Amino acid sequence: MEVRADKERIMLLKKRIEEGSEELSKLLSDSKAVIETNINNAITDSKFVGSGARQKKLYNQLAKDYAELGAALDGLTRDQMTQTASDSFKQQLDTFKSSGGAQTFGTFSKEHLDNIIGKFSPSAVHGSTAINAVAGGMLQNDVRTLRASVSKVMAEANITGMTRRESTRELVREVKRKGTFQFIDKAGRKWNTKSYFEMLNDTMHEVADRETTIAQGTDAGFDLYQIDGGQTAESLRYPNDPCSRWAGKIISMTGKTEGYPTYQDAIDDRMFHPRCAHWLSPVSKTGLPSAKRDEAKQDAQGKAGRAKVNKERKEDGLSPAKF
Repeated sequence: MEVRADKERIMLLKKRIEEGSEELSKLLSDSKAVIETNINNAITDSKFVGSGARQKKLYNQLAKDYAELGAALDGLTRDQMTQTASDSFKQQLDTFKSSGGAQTFGTFSKEHLDNIIGKFSPSAVHGSTAINAVAGGMLQNDVRTLRASVSKVMAEANITGMTRRESTRELVREVKRKGTFQFIDKAGRKWNTKSYFEMLNDTMHEVADRETTIAQGTDAGFDLYQIDGGQTAESLRYPNDPCSRWAGKIISMTGKTEGYPTYQDAIDDRMFHPRCAHWLSPVSKTGLPSAKRDEAKQDAQGKAGRAKVNKERKEDGLSPAKF
């Protein structure tokens, strides 16, 4: 029998992502309110601009605030990945057993969980940053914003002779203009903070589900997996999206099964990128013929989709896209 990811598992995964998004949104909203209140209370003090001690006190407070946010994010990540990994394990246990495997993966162990959580970090998204370091990056950006704003206001005050009250009003305007509680990645790109963390939320749940499937399948003796999720409109719309090349492909987890690309090959080609809509389904020996037929079907759909995109690009006077 063919081992496939069932609808209940994927629907439950989507539910966990939605729940995680709600919890994350509340955490960020609460943290933002605290941090921005602390900033506002400090910079509206008429003595703030000219007092290094007051500025240092605010920076120390922000360091504490962002450390608490980082710890809360770490806790939320572990709790939610634990839930999703547990869901995935339970949803697939009967399917693995009915395929003749999964006899050794009898319990949802801490060892597997630690391994799964250890593989998630925003390194899958940008650079090699841990989730609590993301909060640290937001702290650094806020401090830079405040220091630059203070320096600018002080320089203007020396030239124009602004009063303390005028300097305070100007500082508030400048900080508001620059913005705080923002995430800027290593490339210097400024993100909408809510959008960035929602991307991390989606990714951590997808990683938990995928890595649980791999751990469960490996213990059950599976080496072949199929990349499920179909040819999506998103993957065909964007030429740089690797999904159209990999959707439906049968891959070898270890590379020991000849004739198939490996999981690492897919990862190296940027498959399973942040917010990727695809997942893995182990393929049994008896299910291999059916999986191959599905692979051929999706490969044909991908080629047709890519040809359509390039036809439209040609009609618009654009050069062919390199998929």
